[in-house]
Amino acid sequence: MEMSQCSSGKFGRVELKKDLLVLGLSYVLLGSWCSAGSHFFLASLWALPLTYVAALLIYAQLHRHYHAYSKSAFVYHLIGIAYSAMVGLSWVLYCAHHANHHRFNNGPGDWSKTTDARGHAILGWKYLLGKALRPFLLQLVPFLSLLGMKANKRGSLAAADECMRVLLRWLALAAFGLEGLTALLLWQLVFICTIMFLNYLQHFGVQEGYGIVWDQRLLNRLTNRLGYHDQHHQFPSYHDRLLPEIASRVVVRRGTGLFSIKTMWLFLFDGRGLSRCLAGEDRSQ
Repeated sequence: MEMSQCSSGKFGRVELKKDLLVLGLSYVLLGSWCSAGSHFFLASLWALPLTYVAALLIYAQLHRHYHAYSKSAFVYHLIGIAYSAMVGLSWVLYCAHHANHHRFNNGPGDWSKTTDARGHAILGWKYLLGKALRPFLLQLVPFLSLLGMKANKRGSLAAADECMRVLLRWLALAAFGLEGLTALLLWQLVFICTIMFLNYLQHFGVQEGYGIVWDQRLLNRLTNRLGYHDQHHQFPSYHDRLLPEIASRVVVRRGTGLFSIKTMWLFLFDGRGLSRCLAGEDRSQ
């Protein structure tokens, strides 16, 4: 297992109580969503925008947990697996993917790179198809993700990780039927698309090796300061409460585009339009 290359004692111990609270509330929310989907599937689709908001909040805690430091590797990985199974991710692959992202920071070699070989932004629908939908569909096949790992990564942790995701989907099917399982898969698909959309905006319009900075106090408070992405890449091992004290290398943006239908549309189909739209959100510090 490849531990986070960014873990450091500077961050502090895993905030176990908050992790357990967020996990508990998230699983209750997920169970309610699957139950609603099993009884009122079509009506429950109207609540999909709420799952988008939930995905941002849950990912903020998952991301903080990844960068946390714990003296107990067992507790660290157990919580990571519990988070990842809920949202349809492999914890082992997420750790490898996020370590890769910090190593290359949207440059050549970054698996989630937002630009093509010519430096042009990849259209959002292509980005989500390759970086979100394809991995999501592959991980629906039980234990297929193990085959994609290097031999030295296929240990007990990877097996437990995979078993947890398979078990959760089986429980959803057994408890709520096919409609409930479909609701679970929709929840997980929204989650992976949300975090890839977030990653895209966090690096859109800045040089390789940099990240954006969003001047949004409430959003940063609720998402463990995901808006201080440039500072986070400068000092990934630092606790997020320290990030506002670090100087930004990029122009600060007033808006994020995360909750704008227009921004989402431009992200999917018009990269130049997205660039012009977000340029209007910049301001000098």
